[in-house]
Amino acid sequence: MTLVPTCTLTFLLALSGYLGADVCTYDVLPSASLPEYEKSYSDFIHKPFQKSRHFVKQSKLASKFNSSVCGIMDVSLSGSILGKDVKLAPIKSFPWHVTLFTGRLDLCSGVLILNLWVLTIARCSPPAQRIYMGIWGVNSFNNYEEDIIISKRFEHEDYNPLTKENDIALVRLQKPVTFDAYSRPICFPDVNLDLSASSECYISSFGAVDTNKSRLSEFLRYSKVKIIPNEICSYAWKTRGIVIDRRSICTDFDAGNLCFGDSGIPLVCKMKGRYYLAVISNGYEEGCTLTYYPTTFTRVFEYSDWIYWVIEKNPNMLPAILRADVCTYDVLPSASLYEYEKNYSNYIHKPFQKSRHFVKQSKLASKFNSSVCGIMDVSLSSSILGKDVKIAPIKSFPWHVNLKLFSCSGVLILNYWVLTIARCSLHAQRIYMGIWGVNSLNSFEKDITINKRFQHEDYNPLTKENDIALIRLQKPVKFDAYSRSICFPDINIDFNAATNCYISSFGTIDSNINRSSDFLRYSKVNIIPNEICSYAWKTRGIVIDRRSICTDFGAGNLCFGDSGIPLVCKVKGRYYLAGISNGYEEGCTLTYYPTTFTRVFEYSDWIYWVIEKNPN
Repeated sequence: MTLVPTCTLTFLLALSGYLGADVCTYDVLPSASLPEYEKSYSDFIHKPFQKSRHFVKQSKLASKFNSSVCGIMDVSLSGSILGKDVKLAPIKSFPWHVTLFTGRLDLCSGVLILNLWVLTIARCSPPAQRIYMGIWGVNSFNNYEEDIIISKRFEHEDYNPLTKENDIALVRLQKPVTFDAYSRPICFPDVNLDLSASSECYISSFGAVDTNKSRLSEFLRYSKVKIIPNEICSYAWKTRGIVIDRRSICTDFDAGNLCFGDSGIPLVCKMKGRYYLAVISNGYEEGCTLTYYPTTFTRVFEYSDWIYWVIEKNPNMLPAILRADVCTYDVLPSASLYEYEKNYSNYIHKPFQKSRHFVKQSKLASKFNSSVCGIMDVSLSSSILGKDVKIAPIKSFPWHVNLKLFSCSGVLILNYWVLTIARCSLHAQRIYMGIWGVNSLNSFEKDITINKRFQHEDYNPLTKENDIALIRLQKPVKFDAYSRSICFPDINIDFNAATNCYISSFGTIDSNINRSSDFLRYSKVNIIPNEICSYAWKTRGIVIDRRSICTDFGAGNLCFGDSGIPLVCKVKGRYYLAGISNGYEEGCTLTYYPTTFTRVFEYSDWIYWVIEKNPN
C-alpha cells in the first residue's frame, strides 16, 4: 500500500486537463506506477478556487458525518394539506430542522449536521443567540423540544451580502444535541451521490405561506419538490440576469415558492432509505419568490471543503488555529503520527495571490517585538481639542510615521521598515519620525530617505482591497524615547478584549477644512464586534469581513489626512498594532457609522515574506 498525497498531483493534473481540488487529501492506494496514480482522483475537482484553501484529512472527517442515525425519519410524510403541495409536517418528521432565534421579526432556519454543529446561511448567523430542535408548533414547547445556546459562529470568509455569493455559515453549539426521534442530524452528501436522481425531495419551513402575509406559520410545514437540471433553470433565469452555476441547485415552480421566513431552510432528498442534505436556502427577507421561475438553492456539497475545515479546526472547543496565507513548516521533535496530526501549520487561502511564498516564520517572528517595541514613556493625559480628541504629548506614539507632506501616515514596525497603505507609498520620498508639531523640527525628530516601496500585489485602488504597503528605509531608525517600533500582533492577542485603544494623526478635525493639524493628535476608541459593524454598514453596501476591524462612532471620525494612521491597543503594558486606516482623500467619515480599519494580522504572511526577501 502506498500513501499518496492528492495535492502533490496538482501540476500533473493541470497538464492532464484537470482543474484544482478544493482540498488536498491523501489516499491509501495499492502499489502502482505513476500512470496508475494519475487515474486516482478521490476528490471532486473543480474550479474556481474558493478563497479558503485548506489541507483537510477527509477520511478522518467523513467518519464524523453520517452516523448510524443520520437522515432517519420515524414517520411517513402524510400530514394534512394546507395549500398547493404544502402540508402540515407530522410530529417526528424532519428531526434535523433547526430554528434559530435571532431576536428579530423574521425567522431563520438551519440544519443539524453533527451533534454540535448547525449549518445555516451567513445572514442568519450573526444575530442568532440560540437554537431550537424538535419544534413542531412555534407557540408551545413540549418535553421533546431542545433549547441550546450558540457557542460560536463561523461565516464564510467570502460572503457577499449584495450578491448572496458564499451565503453559508456554521454555528457551533454550547452543548451537544441529544439524538432521539425528534432531534437527529441529516446525512451529508458525498461525491458519489446524485441527488437529482431522487424522486423524494422535500423542504421544511415555518415561513409565511402567503406573499401578502408577513406572518410566520404556527406549525412546521413541508413541501415535496422536484430537482430540475441546471441548464433548464439557467435558461429560465437568464432573462433576469441571474447566473446559475455548479454552486446552485434548482427545483421546479409547481410546489409552492419560498417566502418571508424561509431563510436557511434545508432541501433534503431520500436515497437508499435515508435523507441527505442537498442544499440550503438563502431565503427571502420579504415577499415570495417569483411564481413562474424555478426556486434556487445553494448546493451544499460545493462548500464541503470549507465545512470540513471549520469543523476540523474547532473540535470540542479546542483553541482554533487561525489562517495564514503562506505554507509554512515546523521543526518538531520526534513524535508519533498522532502528535503530528495535532500540528496544523498549513492554511491556504484563495484567491491564490500572485506570489505564494514559503516563509520561515520562526525566524521572522524574532525580528518583530524587540525589547523596546510598543513602549510609551508618557501618560496620555493632554488637553482636549474636541470630542475625545486631544493633543498628543511629546514622546507619545513614538511609532507614528509621517509621509508625503503630512497627508499620509504609517507605523514603524522594524528599524528599517514602515507599514502604510498602498496609495501613500507611491509618491512618498522620505519619512519623518518623532514629530510633535509640523511647523518645527527639533533635535529628537528624524528625517530619513525612502529606499524602496512594496505595494501589495493585489491592491485594487477602486475597491480598496489589499490596500497595504511596506516601505524600506535607506538607513535604520535609531530607537529612543521619541522613535520606537510598534509591537506586532500574534495569533493569541484578542483586540476585542482590549480597553485601551488609540489612533494618532495629523489629519484635519473639520470636514470643511482640508488642512492638516499643526500638532499630533490622538483619540481613544473602542473596538466593536464585526457583527455590529457589518450590520451598520450593510445598508451602504460595505462588506465587513475578517480582514476588517472596527471602532465605535463616538470617538471622532477619520478625516482628510488620516490615511495610513495606525490603530494601536495596549496589552500587558505594551502597545500592539491592531489596524491601519486606508483613510479619506476628502471630507470625513460618516458620523453615525463605525470607523473601519484594515486588520494588520490578516496580512502578516505578506509582510513576513516581503521582509524575508529584502533583508538589510
